Amino acid sequence: MQQYSEYIISQENSIKSQSKRYAIRNQQELIGTIEEDLTSSRDKVNLLLKGLSLYSVTSMHLKILNQQDQHTGMLKKNKGFSSTYEFISEDQSVYTIEAKANFKQRKPSVTVSSQSHELFRGSADFYATRFAFTNESGENILKVEKTAAPFSLKELIVAPDVYRTILLDQQTIDPALIIALALVIDIHFHER
Repeated sequence: MQQYSEYIISQENSIKSQSKRYAIRNQQELIGTIEEDLTSSRDKVNLLLKGLSLYSVTSMHLKILNQQDQHTGMLKKNKGFSSTYEFISEDQSVYTIEAKANFKQRKPSVTVSSQSHELFRGSADFYATRFAFTNESGENILKVEKTAAPFSLKELIVAPDVYRTILLDQQTIDPALIIALALVIDIHFHER
């Protein structure tokens, strides 16, 4: 996927489908999609858990695709009360994304690691709507914001949650990893 300084990720759920689906845009141009893999969307235990409104304990496999429907990354979460997600990039690099929000911590946080080495960390406001990510040196490198700025009235009704990522630093971060961070924030902190 091509590197942009800003991505807009909006959920596009269909009444006909139980699968999660998101659109990825740069400005208003559609540059990719995110689709839930059939192994998780049609899993009988997942369907039962979703029917009981236990979304946080379902497993999930989300494929990140570019505009030509080519696979650029995969975000995975196992069943259970886990706050750890696995992101596998196009070149098969594996990243661990851990989302934390509990009574002991004042602010929700998201940490990205590779081979047990922390790469960068984000902390948020109390409502987990704005995350600021910093690298090991403490430099701001990325912002992820939940916003309600859809492109059309239909999107406002169908998918009111829109996420905007802004790359602040000139360093290169895998675009699919940036998109995966927005997905983790949506799934872990805002899923209903």
